[in-house]
Amino acid sequence: MRKDVKILNWDKGRAEVQLLGAMLAPARLTLPDGRTVQPFAIAPWANEPPKPGAPPMAGVLARLRGEWPCVPFGAAGVPPGLPPAWQPTRIHKVGTDFHGWPANNPWDVIEESATRVRLRSIYPAGEPLERLERTVEGVAGSPALQCSLTIVAREDISVTAALHPTLAVPNTPNDPTIEVIPSDFDFGYVYPITLDGAPTPFALDQVFTSLTQVPGADGGVVDGSRMPFRDPAETLVQLCGHRGPIRVANHRESYGVEIAYDVADFPSVQIWYSLGGRTQPPWRGRFRAVGIEPVCGAFDLGSAVGSDGNQPIAARGIPTALFLRAGQVWQTHYRLSVYSL
Repeated sequence: MRKDVKILNWDKGRAEVQLLGAMLAPARLTLPDGRTVQPFAIAPWANEPPKPGAPPMAGVLARLRGEWPCVPFGAAGVPPGLPPAWQPTRIHKVGTDFHGWPANNPWDVIEESATRVRLRSIYPAGEPLERLERTVEGVAGSPALQCSLTIVAREDISVTAALHPTLAVPNTPNDPTIEVIPSDFDFGYVYPITLDGAPTPFALDQVFTSLTQVPGADGGVVDGSRMPFRDPAETLVQLCGHRGPIRVANHRESYGVEIAYDVADFPSVQIWYSLGGRTQPPWRGRFRAVGIEPVCGAFDLGSAVGSDGNQPIAARGIPTALFLRAGQVWQTHYRLSVYSL
Protein backbone atom coordinates (compact mmCIF):
# COMPACT_ATOMS: atom_id res chain seq x y z
CA MET A 1 0.00 0.00 0.00
CA ARG A 2 1.23 3.49 -0.85
CA LYS A 3 2.49 5.55 2.08
CA ASP A 4 0.54 8.55 0.78
CA VAL A 5 -2.81 6.78 1.18
CA LYS A 6 -4.84 6.35 4.38
CA ILE A 7 -7.28 3.44 4.72
CA LEU A 8 -10.60 3.56 6.56
CA ASN A 9 -12.36 0.32 7.50
CA TRP A 10 -15.77 -0.05 9.16
CA ASP A 11 -18.57 -2.60 9.17
CA LYS A 12 -20.18 -1.26 5.97
CA GLY A 13 -17.23 -0.13 3.93
CA ARG A 14 -13.60 0.44 3.12
CA ALA A 15 -12.30 3.74 1.76
CA GLU A 16 -8.99 5.27 0.73
CA VAL A 17 -7.97 8.90 1.25
CA GLN A 18 -5.03 10.18 -0.79
CA LEU A 19 -2.79 12.72 0.88
CA LEU A 20 -2.56 14.52 -2.48
CA GLY A 21 -5.55 16.84 -2.45
CA ALA A 22 -7.09 14.80 0.41
CA MET A 23 -8.94 12.99 -2.38
CA LEU A 24 -11.38 10.27 -1.31
CA ALA A 25 -11.57 7.13 -3.54
CA PRO A 26 -11.96 4.32 -4.05
CA ALA A 27 -14.68 3.55 -1.50
CA ARG A 28 -16.24 0.10 -1.47
CA LEU A 29 -19.58 0.34 0.30
CA THR A 30 -21.91 -2.51 1.27
CA LEU A 31 -25.57 -2.09 0.38
CA PRO A 32 -28.38 -3.49 2.59
CA ASP A 33 -28.79 -6.39 0.14
CA GLY A 34 -25.16 -7.39 0.66
CA ARG A 35 -23.75 -6.12 -2.64
CA THR A 36 -20.60 -3.99 -2.62
CA VAL A 37 -20.38 -0.94 -4.89
CA GLN A 38 -17.62 1.57 -5.68
CA PRO A 39 -19.36 4.72 -7.01
CA PHE A 40 -16.45 7.12 -7.48
CA ALA A 41 -14.67 7.96 -10.71
CA ILE A 42 -10.92 7.34 -10.88
CA ALA A 43 -8.97 8.74 -13.82
CA PRO A 44 -7.55 5.92 -15.98
CA TRP A 45 -4.12 7.55 -15.93
CA ALA A 46 -4.03 7.86 -12.11
CA ASN A 47 -2.27 4.51 -11.72
CA GLU A 48 -0.32 4.51 -14.99
CA PRO A 49 3.49 4.77 -14.89
CA PRO A 50 4.91 7.98 -16.37
CA LYS A 51 5.59 7.90 -20.09
CA PRO A 52 9.33 7.50 -20.87
CA GLY A 53 10.95 10.91 -21.04
CA ALA A 54 7.76 12.74 -20.04
CA PRO A 55 7.74 14.87 -16.87
CA PRO A 56 5.51 13.46 -14.12
CA MET A 57 2.09 15.02 -13.81
CA ALA A 58 1.62 17.36 -10.88
CA GLY A 59 -1.34 18.61 -8.90
CA VAL A 60 -4.86 17.27 -8.67
CA LEU A 61 -4.77 15.96 -12.24
CA ALA A 62 -2.05 13.45 -11.43
CA ARG A 63 -4.25 11.28 -9.19
CA LEU A 64 -7.69 12.62 -10.17
CA ARG A 65 -10.43 10.73 -8.34
CA GLY A 66 -13.44 10.72 -6.08
CA GLU A 67 -14.21 13.62 -3.79
CA TRP A 68 -12.14 16.49 -2.43
CA PRO A 69 -12.58 20.11 -1.28
CA CYS A 70 -11.74 23.11 -3.47
CA VAL A 71 -10.97 26.49 -1.84
CA PRO A 72 -10.83 28.70 -3.79
CA PHE A 73 -13.01 26.86 -6.28
CA GLY A 74 -12.07 27.15 -9.93
CA ALA A 75 -9.82 29.57 -11.72
CA ALA A 76 -7.20 31.60 -9.86
CA GLY A 77 -7.72 34.53 -12.25
CA VAL A 78 -10.38 35.34 -14.84
CA PRO A 79 -10.88 32.73 -17.57
CA PRO A 80 -10.46 34.09 -21.11
CA GLY A 81 -13.37 34.51 -23.47
CA LEU A 82 -16.11 35.26 -20.95
CA PRO A 83 -19.14 37.17 -22.31
CA PRO A 84 -19.40 40.77 -21.04
CA ALA A 85 -22.06 39.96 -18.43
CA TRP A 86 -19.65 37.57 -16.71
CA GLN A 87 -16.62 39.88 -16.72
CA PRO A 88 -15.78 41.07 -13.17
CA THR A 89 -15.36 44.76 -12.56
CA ARG A 90 -12.32 44.14 -10.33
CA ILE A 91 -9.44 41.71 -10.68
CA HIS A 92 -9.46 39.57 -7.57
CA LYS A 93 -6.86 36.81 -7.69
CA VAL A 94 -6.56 34.24 -4.90
CA GLY A 95 -3.44 32.08 -5.24
CA THR A 96 -2.18 30.55 -8.47
CA ASP A 97 -3.68 27.04 -8.55
CA PHE A 98 -6.89 25.93 -10.24
CA HIS A 99 -9.13 24.71 -7.37
CA GLY A 100 -6.65 26.07 -4.83
CA TRP A 101 -3.34 25.07 -3.25
CA PRO A 102 -4.79 22.26 -1.08
CA ALA A 103 -6.29 20.45 -4.10
CA ASN A 104 -2.89 20.30 -5.77
CA ASN A 105 -0.57 19.40 -2.90
CA PRO A 106 -0.24 16.74 -0.17
CA TRP A 107 -2.04 17.26 3.13
CA ASP A 108 -0.71 16.44 6.61
CA VAL A 109 -2.40 13.84 8.79
CA ILE A 110 -3.11 15.27 12.24
CA GLU A 111 -5.30 12.49 13.64
CA GLU A 112 -6.27 9.00 12.49
CA SER A 113 -7.95 5.81 13.61
CA ALA A 114 -9.24 2.70 11.88
CA THR A 115 -12.43 4.47 10.81
CA ARG A 116 -11.52 8.17 10.69
CA VAL A 117 -8.83 10.50 9.40
CA ARG A 118 -8.31 14.22 9.98
CA LEU A 119 -6.03 16.16 7.65
CA ARG A 120 -4.71 19.70 7.32
CA SER A 121 -3.36 21.81 4.48
CA ILE A 122 -1.47 25.05 5.14
CA TYR A 123 -1.50 27.65 2.36
CA PRO A 124 1.82 29.26 1.34
CA ALA A 125 2.89 32.39 3.18
CA GLY A 126 1.40 35.49 1.64
CA GLU A 127 -1.87 33.90 0.55
CA PRO A 128 -5.02 35.36 2.16
CA LEU A 129 -6.20 31.93 3.32
CA GLU A 130 -4.38 30.22 6.18
CA ARG A 131 -5.48 26.55 6.24
CA LEU A 132 -8.06 23.92 5.46
CA GLU A 133 -8.89 20.97 7.69
CA ARG A 134 -10.89 17.96 6.58
CA THR A 135 -12.24 14.87 8.29
CA VAL A 136 -13.48 11.72 6.58
CA GLU A 137 -15.15 9.02 8.68
CA GLY A 138 -16.91 5.75 7.94
CA VAL A 139 -20.38 5.72 9.54
CA ALA A 140 -20.91 2.65 11.74
CA GLY A 141 -23.80 0.52 10.52
CA SER A 142 -24.21 2.49 7.29
CA PRO A 143 -22.70 2.49 3.76
CA ALA A 144 -21.84 6.15 4.23
CA LEU A 145 -18.98 8.56 4.80
CA GLN A 146 -19.37 11.58 7.06
CA CYS A 147 -17.10 14.51 6.20
CA SER A 148 -16.30 17.98 7.48
CA LEU A 149 -14.44 20.94 6.02
CA THR A 150 -12.94 23.83 8.01
CA ILE A 151 -11.58 27.03 6.45
CA VAL A 152 -9.47 29.62 8.29
CA ALA A 153 -8.46 32.91 6.64
CA ARG A 154 -5.35 35.02 7.34
CA GLU A 155 -7.08 38.20 6.21
CA ASP A 156 -10.52 39.40 5.18
CA ILE A 157 -11.30 37.64 1.92
CA SER A 158 -14.07 36.93 -0.55
CA VAL A 159 -13.53 33.43 -1.92
CA THR A 160 -15.36 30.70 -3.81
CA ALA A 161 -15.62 27.22 -2.26
CA ALA A 162 -16.98 23.83 -3.29
CA LEU A 163 -17.05 20.14 -2.59
CA HIS A 164 -16.11 17.92 -5.53
CA PRO A 165 -17.77 14.47 -5.53
CA THR A 166 -17.05 12.83 -8.90
CA LEU A 167 -18.92 9.65 -9.82
CA ALA A 168 -18.20 7.06 -12.49
CA VAL A 169 -20.26 6.97 -15.69
CA PRO A 170 -20.14 3.82 -17.89
CA ASN A 171 -19.21 4.10 -21.57
CA THR A 172 -22.66 3.12 -22.85
CA PRO A 173 -23.77 5.94 -25.20
CA ASN A 174 -26.87 4.04 -26.32
CA ASP A 175 -27.91 3.26 -22.75
CA PRO A 176 -28.05 6.38 -20.50
CA THR A 177 -28.21 4.51 -17.22
CA ILE A 178 -26.95 7.28 -14.92
CA GLU A 179 -29.64 9.68 -13.69
CA VAL A 180 -29.11 12.87 -11.68
CA ILE A 181 -32.06 13.54 -9.37
CA PRO A 182 -31.91 17.07 -7.92
CA SER A 183 -34.05 18.62 -5.22
CA ASP A 184 -35.97 21.77 -6.06
CA PHE A 185 -33.91 24.69 -7.36
CA ASP A 186 -34.64 28.27 -8.43
CA PHE A 187 -33.10 28.16 -11.92
CA GLY A 188 -30.29 26.52 -13.86
CA TYR A 189 -27.53 28.07 -15.94
CA VAL A 190 -25.42 26.61 -18.74
CA TYR A 191 -21.68 27.39 -18.69
CA PRO A 192 -21.06 30.57 -20.70
CA ILE A 193 -17.99 29.29 -22.62
CA THR A 194 -16.69 25.96 -23.92
CA LEU A 195 -14.27 23.88 -21.86
CA ASP A 196 -10.98 23.65 -23.77
CA GLY A 197 -12.99 23.81 -26.97
CA ALA A 198 -14.61 20.45 -26.19
CA PRO A 199 -18.05 19.53 -27.58
CA THR A 200 -21.19 20.27 -25.58
CA PRO A 201 -24.80 19.30 -26.26
CA PHE A 202 -26.04 22.47 -24.53
CA ALA A 203 -26.51 26.00 -25.81
CA LEU A 204 -23.99 28.21 -24.01
CA ASP A 205 -24.99 30.82 -21.43
CA GLN A 206 -28.66 29.84 -21.25
CA VAL A 207 -31.13 29.67 -18.35
CA PHE A 208 -33.42 26.68 -17.71
CA THR A 209 -35.90 25.54 -15.06
CA SER A 210 -35.72 21.74 -15.40
CA LEU A 211 -32.62 19.56 -15.70
CA THR A 212 -34.57 17.34 -18.08
CA GLN A 213 -35.07 20.25 -20.50
CA VAL A 214 -31.79 22.11 -20.95
CA PRO A 215 -31.52 24.33 -24.07
CA GLY A 216 -29.66 22.36 -26.72
CA ALA A 217 -26.89 23.49 -29.03
CA ASP A 218 -29.06 22.46 -32.00
CA GLY A 219 -31.97 24.64 -30.90
CA GLY A 220 -33.97 21.91 -29.20
CA VAL A 221 -33.76 20.67 -25.62
CA VAL A 222 -31.51 18.06 -24.01
CA ASP A 223 -32.21 15.85 -21.00
CA GLY A 224 -29.32 16.85 -18.77
CA SER A 225 -30.38 14.39 -16.07
CA ARG A 226 -29.46 11.23 -18.02
CA MET A 227 -26.05 10.14 -19.25
CA PRO A 228 -23.88 9.25 -20.98
CA PHE A 229 -25.01 11.36 -23.91
CA ARG A 230 -25.03 9.98 -27.43
CA ASP A 231 -21.81 11.87 -28.29
CA PRO A 232 -18.70 12.82 -26.26
CA ALA A 233 -19.14 15.95 -24.17
CA GLU A 234 -17.36 18.21 -21.69
CA THR A 235 -19.52 20.89 -20.13
CA LEU A 236 -21.06 22.34 -16.97
CA VAL A 237 -24.41 23.46 -15.67
CA GLN A 238 -25.23 25.07 -12.32
CA LEU A 239 -28.44 24.47 -10.36
CA CYS A 240 -28.85 27.75 -8.50
CA GLY A 241 -30.77 27.98 -5.25
CA HIS A 242 -30.72 24.19 -4.90
CA ARG A 243 -32.68 23.21 -1.78
CA GLY A 244 -31.71 19.82 -0.43
CA PRO A 245 -29.71 16.67 -1.01
CA ILE A 246 -29.00 15.53 -4.55
CA ARG A 247 -29.02 11.94 -5.72
CA VAL A 248 -27.46 10.05 -8.61
CA ALA A 249 -29.08 6.75 -9.62
CA ASN A 250 -27.06 4.04 -11.36
CA HIS A 251 -29.85 2.10 -13.07
CA ARG A 252 -27.38 -0.32 -14.63
CA GLU A 253 -26.15 -1.53 -11.23
CA SER A 254 -29.35 -0.79 -9.26
CA TYR A 255 -27.99 1.57 -6.63
CA GLY A 256 -27.90 5.27 -5.93
CA VAL A 257 -25.63 7.84 -4.31
CA GLU A 258 -26.92 10.62 -2.06
CA ILE A 259 -24.92 13.77 -1.37
CA ALA A 260 -26.37 15.60 1.65
CA TYR A 261 -24.91 18.97 2.63
CA ASP A 262 -25.80 22.33 4.19
CA VAL A 263 -27.54 24.43 1.53
CA ALA A 264 -26.83 27.59 3.54
CA ASP A 265 -23.11 26.97 2.98
CA PHE A 266 -23.42 25.88 -0.65
CA PRO A 267 -26.38 27.62 -2.34
CA SER A 268 -25.90 25.88 -5.71
CA VAL A 269 -24.81 22.59 -7.22
CA GLN A 270 -22.53 22.53 -10.26
CA ILE A 271 -22.81 19.46 -12.48
CA TRP A 272 -19.63 18.60 -14.38
CA TYR A 273 -20.23 16.40 -17.40
CA SER A 274 -16.88 14.88 -18.37
CA LEU A 275 -17.93 12.26 -20.90
CA GLY A 276 -14.96 11.66 -23.17
CA GLY A 277 -15.04 15.21 -24.52
CA ARG A 278 -11.47 16.19 -23.64
CA THR A 279 -9.06 14.62 -26.13
CA GLN A 280 -5.72 16.20 -25.16
CA PRO A 281 -3.26 14.26 -22.92
CA PRO A 282 -3.79 12.78 -20.42
CA TRP A 283 -7.55 12.74 -21.06
CA ARG A 284 -7.49 11.36 -24.62
CA GLY A 285 -11.24 10.79 -24.52
CA ARG A 286 -10.91 8.20 -21.75
CA PHE A 287 -12.39 9.94 -18.71
CA ARG A 288 -16.12 9.48 -18.10
CA ALA A 289 -17.60 10.93 -14.95
CA VAL A 290 -20.20 13.27 -13.56
CA GLY A 291 -19.19 15.76 -10.88
CA ILE A 292 -21.94 16.67 -8.41
CA GLU A 293 -20.42 19.72 -6.75
CA PRO A 294 -22.11 21.75 -3.99
CA VAL A 295 -20.73 25.23 -4.57
CA CYS A 296 -20.68 28.77 -3.34
CA GLY A 297 -19.49 30.27 -6.58
CA ALA A 298 -20.36 31.09 -10.17
CA PHE A 299 -19.45 27.83 -11.88
CA ASP A 300 -15.68 27.27 -11.66
CA LEU A 301 -14.96 30.78 -12.92
CA GLY A 302 -13.06 31.66 -9.75
CA SER A 303 -13.18 34.16 -6.93
CA ALA A 304 -13.01 37.27 -9.12
CA VAL A 305 -16.22 36.34 -10.95
CA GLY A 306 -17.84 34.83 -7.85
CA SER A 307 -17.22 37.99 -5.81
CA ASP A 308 -18.75 40.27 -8.44
CA GLY A 309 -22.38 40.95 -7.55
CA ASN A 310 -23.27 41.96 -11.10
CA GLN A 311 -22.65 38.64 -12.85
CA PRO A 312 -25.83 36.76 -13.87
CA ILE A 313 -26.09 34.29 -10.98
CA ALA A 314 -25.37 36.75 -8.16
CA ALA A 315 -27.60 39.36 -9.83
CA ARG A 316 -30.51 36.92 -9.38
CA GLY A 317 -29.88 36.79 -5.61
CA ILE A 318 -27.84 33.57 -5.32
CA PRO A 319 -24.68 33.90 -3.15
CA THR A 320 -21.58 33.08 -5.19
CA ALA A 321 -18.75 33.71 -2.69
CA LEU A 322 -17.93 33.25 0.98
CA PHE A 323 -16.98 36.39 2.89
CA LEU A 324 -14.48 35.44 5.60
CA ARG A 325 -12.90 37.61 8.27
CA ALA A 326 -9.27 37.26 9.31
CA GLY A 327 -9.02 34.48 11.87
CA GLN A 328 -12.62 33.35 11.31
CA VAL A 329 -13.19 29.59 11.58
CA TRP A 330 -15.76 28.49 8.97
CA GLN A 331 -16.95 24.88 9.07
CA THR A 332 -19.41 22.70 7.20
CA HIS A 333 -20.48 19.03 7.39
CA TYR A 334 -21.73 16.70 4.68
CA ARG A 335 -22.45 13.02 4.03
CA LEU A 336 -21.89 10.72 1.04
CA SER A 337 -23.96 7.54 1.11
CA VAL A 338 -25.25 4.77 -1.15
CA TYR A 339 -28.63 3.04 -1.22
CA SER A 340 -30.31 0.21 -3.16
CA LEU A 341 -32.74 1.00 -5.95
